[in-house]
Amino acid sequence: MLSIKIHPPAKARYTYGGQTKRAGPPHLQQAGEIFTMKNFIYFVLICASLWLYIFFYHLEAHGHVPLRKKAPNFSLYNLIDEKVELKELKGKIILLDFWASWCKPCKEEMPFLESLHLHYKDNGLCILGITVDSKRNLGLVKNIILQKKVTYPILLDSNQKVEKIYGVSILPTLFLIDKRGLIRFSRVGYTKVMEGEISAKVDSLVAELKGKPKLFFAGLKFTNKETVLTEVNEFIVNQLKVNSRFDFIQAEQGSPFECDYELDGNLTQIGGMIGIDFTLSEPLSKEIKKTVSGCLSAKENLEEMVKKLLNEVLKP
Repeated sequence: MLSIKIHPPAKARYTYGGQTKRAGPPHLQQAGEIFTMKNFIYFVLICASLWLYIFFYHLEAHGHVPLRKKAPNFSLYNLIDEKVELKELKGKIILLDFWASWCKPCKEEMPFLESLHLHYKDNGLCILGITVDSKRNLGLVKNIILQKKVTYPILLDSNQKVEKIYGVSILPTLFLIDKRGLIRFSRVGYTKVMEGEISAKVDSLVAELKGKPKLFFAGLKFTNKETVLTEVNEFIVNQLKVNSRFDFIQAEQGSPFECDYELDGNLTQIGGMIGIDFTLSEPLSKEIKKTVSGCLSAKENLEEMVKKLLNEVLKP
């Protein structure tokens, strides 16, 4: 027996042999089903793509301290009630790992961090595990440390103050800080495939630690437009290139904040006299390490004066 029924929304269907099917030619029925399935798949893919975009945009563009920026200072207590302050560790490579006792990936990450600690602890790497657990979970934190055989320092951020300063919203979150105090790398979450990238970043920063300090020089500043001494700049650059104490970085190769020291030079011409001065400073702290200056007549050898002042300002 064949009977026609109207199902909301109003679409003609028929019941035959106990089964309800759409009315209409078979090829149109099949096309409708395929079209509906395609729409569903597209909808799911669009939603997934939108969610991933928002997720990663939030992680990279909002919240976290930007890369190449100075790491915010903080002080926290460790498990034996000793105070640890970040700025006191300047000159080392610092790995900050934010974690919690209830976070499964955090605990899975610990053996890897412990292996980094054992391999690099004598080469300038300092790992700080920062737990955001409340004080009532302290016993649980200590048990996890014992179970995982963790020997790197664990700091207590029970009020989540440091977590907020660093913009951490997902655990675990890892930061790598270079010898100058700049954040050079960050990573959210943990999987085994991340270990190679993190190890390579640590290895690169440790190599920087062992290398010669970097010196940035952008060129002489002229305070008198009548004096355009391009050859003096070229002479200074050549002198810096052969200096054995520093790795010389020019303006087109990087920024002063990627270097340990910055050299500023000023040249002034007043009448027949030329004045020149150099200042050596730390780019981040702006701390002036040394300043030298000299004055000579236009008839005297400028290159000899520049060489003498450079040797003086750059010597240990």
